[in-house]
Amino acid sequence: MRIVAALMVFVGLALAGCGPVYETQYSYTPPASAEGRVCTTQCENTRSACVRNCDYAAQINKRDCEDDARADARTKYSKYVREQRRNNAPIKYDEDHFLTTYQCSSSSTTSACRNECVQTSNRCWQMCGGKVGSQQVCTAFCDQKGSAGSASSVRYPDGLAASGKEAFRKYLSAPGHKAWVSASDGSYGWRSGQPSAAAAEKTATAACEEHADDCQTIVIDDRWME
Repeated sequence: MRIVAALMVFVGLALAGCGPVYETQYSYTPPASAEGRVCTTQCENTRSACVRNCDYAAQINKRDCEDDARADARTKYSKYVREQRRNNAPIKYDEDHFLTTYQCSSSSTTSACRNECVQTSNRCWQMCGGKVGSQQVCTAFCDQKGSAGSASSVRYPDGLAASGKEAFRKYLSAPGHKAWVSASDGSYGWRSGQPSAAAAEKTATAACEEHADDCQTIVIDDRWME
């Protein structure tokens, strides 16, 4: 019996604007033996617990970040009030004016954590004797021209020259954990086949920093860091 997993992992292979959006869909074939099926059940239970931990950690981190942002806003507001009073100037702003929480968004971190849970579960399935398959599935704007594999439909990081775009197409089809890091001048570094997403990001960053100082992570595995 072949099981198609409901879990989808977003890979961001979209056209600029409203081009096709693709996701990776995993399918699972259980082992033939009863022991193997018990083993894969444990894999699934571990994955579910891992995802819950990711979500819980994200909530805690977001709450702590927002608390720090409020404390920083209070400090800035107090300083602003003192300066205005010292200068006999009106107090036009309240504390909320100094509050910024956009940096507390944890969507990319949560996505990376969840994907790590999935990849670990997939390896567990295979160790139990099961099989894991994957395929790219278009989930939005599928009637647009072009495909994920054609050069005209690939979404590229900003600033890449022709050689960089060619390298990015190779990155998209590379196996294992991987990361793409770019700089504003078009310099880049990427690594694939790494033991974890974190290791891929670290080595890709080091490669980019050999050529530029403002390297930023653009893609980890198939997730755009936006």
